[in-house]
Parts: sequence; C-alpha cells; structure tokens
Amino acid sequence: MDHRRLIQNLIGHIENHLDDEVSITRLAAEAGLSPWHFQRLFRSLTGDTLGGYVRGRRLTRAAQLLLNSEDGILAIALACGFTSQAALTRSFRQVFGLTPGAFRRQRPAVQLQKKPLLSAEHLYHRWHELHTEPQIFMRPALQLIGILSAIPSPFISAGSYCHLMESAWRELLARQQEIAPRQEDTFLGLSISPGGDFSEEQLQHLAAVPIPTAQSLPADALPAGMMALTLPAQKVAAFHVSAVNPDTVNKTIDYIYGSWLPNSAEQRGHGHDYEWFEQVDSFRRPPQQSLYVIPLR
Repeated sequence: MDHRRLIQNLIGHIENHLDDEVSITRLAAEAGLSPWHFQRLFRSLTGDTLGGYVRGRRLTRAAQLLLNSEDGILAIALACGFTSQAALTRSFRQVFGLTPGAFRRQRPAVQLQKKPLLSAEHLYHRWHELHTEPQIFMRPALQLIGILSAIPSPFISAGSYCHLMESAWRELLARQQEIAPRQEDTFLGLSISPGGDFSEEQLQHLAAVPIPTAQSLPADALPAGMMALTLPAQKVAAFHVSAVNPDTVNKTIDYIYGSWLPNSAEQRGHGHDYEWFEQVDSFRRPPQQSLYVIPLR
C-alpha cells in the first residue's frame, strides 16, 4: 500500500469537507489499518496528529472567513465543522488569544498559515527536503556583521521574496573581504522583527557573516553600509534542509510553527530565526543544504 498517497488523498478530502465529522475508525477501516496504526502513520508522515491537523485547519479557515467575509460567527462556526458558536469561541480563543468577534474587529496581523494546508508541495518538502526532527542544543554567543534589507514577513505571507534580498546578498558576497576576521564560507540570513514579536507585515532581513566573538568591532570600524548584531548564548532547535530553493523557507516555517512546535514539549524563545549556510560562493548558485534555526526557552 502506498501510504504517502493515502495520506495525501486524505488531506485533500479533509480540506474539501472541513464541516464534516472526521471518523478515525472509518478512515482506518477504509485504509485497512487499525485506528492506532492509522494515527501513528498520519503523524509520522505529516508531523501532526490527525485531530490536531483537522482542528487547526478549521480554525485557520474560520480566521480567514472572519477577515474576508460578512458571514455571521455562527454560520462560520458551522461551515468550519464546529457544533456551535460557543465551541468555535473556546477553540479560537485558545489558539488566537481573542474571541472571533474581537478578532474580526481588531484584525490583528497574525500568521493565517498557523495550520497550513498540507499541499502536495508541502508534503514533498517534508518527505524529501526536510529533516523533521531538529537538533536541540545550547548555542554559544554569535556575533554577526551584515547588510539589511526589507522583506514581507514569511510568518504572514506565503509568497517568495528572494528577489528582495538579492542585492544585499550580492553586495555582501562581493565585499566579504572587508570583514576580517570572519568565519570563511559561512553565512547567515536572519529575520528581524522591529517590534520583537514578529507580528509586523514587513520584517528586516540581515544577510550576514559570523565573526569571532572576541573580535568585537566598534561601530566606526564597520564597513560602510553594514551593521553588527550579537546573538546571545541560547538554546536552539536547528532543522536540516537538504534542498534550498525560493519556497524552502516558507514551507519550513509552515512545518515548524504549524506542526512541530504545537506538538513539541519545547516553546519558542525570544530572539531571531535564521538560516545557516556553508560553502556559499555565489548568489546564483544557492547552497545545496542549510539549517533553519529557531530560539527556544
């Protein structure tokens, strides 16, 4: 039996019938598996429980309807598979921290991909391009020097934005000899939230190189147009990505924040997400692999 095709077909069915009751017993019987085996299979292939995935998709759909339709809250609740407005309100407050009515009035900048649809592209990324269990370790302090650019927040927008960072990366690669000493052939791309909570629709991206922490440079010694940033010693989770392309970051973020973190005993800490690249010599030839790193408490 092709278990991956089975799960992919199931996800398509769930997305088209979010208002229907999901019977694990019936789905398992149709697949010729025990309910226990079926749920273990789903989690192993998607990084999420079946129940958690369905609830998250219903709440994400409800959030989209609250922002983009005039439908009443009860109608939205029923359309998204909740038995009552009260049931939607309880679950919605747990995830978004607001009642549906307050959410509609305030229209907060939130990541509506909080529980992303597991499209064929997302599933391929998880099955072939991403090591879904990270390395968790204490990272020592890290000092960086680099060039800033403005990007749409990948925590809110699912679009590709590599072209917006291109000029900063090209400049950094061309001028890296001005940064001495530095860690050779190693680069980091950081997402920086001006407000610190990543709720903005626009973030800053720092294309940077690491330098020895003992070699702190005064501001007047920095190369023109560059900035210094120090990351404190911190517990982190590092996800290995074995293919780097314009959509990799968004799919990786969707997995980490939509599946891994909600199902993990870990909590995100204060600080910046970043990609770690090694052996990069040209922006036109992206690295074959990377690490996506998030801070943990």
